Amino acid sequence: HPLYLLVLATIAERDPGFYPRAKLASWLIGLGSTGVLLLIVSRISGPLGVVLVALLLGHNELWLSMSYSIAVERLLFALLAAAWYWICFRAASGPAQAAAGVCLGLAYQTKATTLIVVLAYLVAQIWNSGVHVIRNRSVWMLLVAWLVVSSPLVVRNVRVFGSPFFNVNSKYMWLDDWSEVKLLDEETIATQSMVRFVERNGVGALVVRMFGGLVREASYLLT
Repeated sequence: HPLYLLVLATIAERDPGFYPRAKLASWLIGLGSTGVLLLIVSRISGPLGVVLVALLLGHNELWLSMSYSIAVERLLFALLAAAWYWICFRAASGPAQAAAGVCLGLAYQTKATTLIVVLAYLVAQIWNSGVHVIRNRSVWMLLVAWLVVSSPLVVRNVRVFGSPFFNVNSKYMWLDDWSEVKLLDEETIATQSMVRFVERNGVGALVVRMFGGLVREASYLLT
């Protein structure tokens, strides 16, 4: 997904010496992400909320390490946080929902897992409104804005991979072992699927893998 790489491309050089500048750029993105979060908290909870969140962030090792790592997560967080605020606290405003859609589109251009957020949003809207969601102008504004911003990547995925929301992890997850990523060629990896995994290992292995994944993800949320 190209957005973070596009940001780094503005300072990238063939000489590895640009690496410190890339870390500085990531740090600035992390600083901006922290600012976005504190601004949102100030609008919701006021100065006291800002102080409490700042104290919590200052003791969060993962947050601090990601502040200077060359990774997409801090940019992704800022975009998702802004979208969350507009969706939850400006739900009646069409322009705010369009802005949320733009943020989600940029987030999808940053990391594929944003698609889960969009699907969760749709499920929540259908749960709350049922079939009447079809007539909800704000929902349509968000979805159209998201699709327009995401469209360059969607079109490329269709042309190159034959799937609008292609994600290479959907192939990696059906390998027998993660170490095979470095051993298999791209053509072999491209053929991986749930069906192929069951053919090799049986339904029991599929259940174990999926249940194990849910347990690990739950543990990450709780720690």
